[in-house]
Amino acid sequence: MRKYIYILFIFAIILASCKTNEEPQSSPRYAMSEMVVRHADSTLPQDTLKVKMDEEDILIDSISVGDTVSFAILCSAVTNQLTAFTVTNDTAVLAMRMILNKNHTDALDASSDVENCRLVFKRGYGAASIPMEYIARKSVTATFSFKLETTSEYSPATLTFKQPIR
Repeated sequence: MRKYIYILFIFAIILASCKTNEEPQSSPRYAMSEMVVRHADSTLPQDTLKVKMDEEDILIDSISVGDTVSFAILCSAVTNQLTAFTVTNDTAVLAMRMILNKNHTDALDASSDVENCRLVFKRGYGAASIPMEYIARKSVTATFSFKLETTSEYSPATLTFKQPIR
């Protein structure tokens, strides 16, 4: 019996000596709501756009010039912290904007540039849901991307979207 107690005691010492102050490293993650389009030339109700993946990009159903697409994106640092979120697009093709409320602005650092879709987060935030919308300006295939930066060694995470505009 003493032998088992001694082994249990040694096992407890080994477990207690393990490093526990290291931050776990996780890849940043995205989740999106449905993309809803309001057609500029119609009084019909809103439509939901289909989104599908190909090998490199995310493809979205086509829209027409003047249509407005609304959605929300959830950015998660999982076990780490958010540092920045950037949307890159051609402003001549898409008029993109983030719809932020007081809770969002309280989480943002003064170096954020909301007009140019660049958010810098204050320390201590692990997730953010960001409502967005864009209006199609030109009849081309639009490309835009999201880049999420976190304190993780697997950061940043990037998503690229393509959408034909008629």
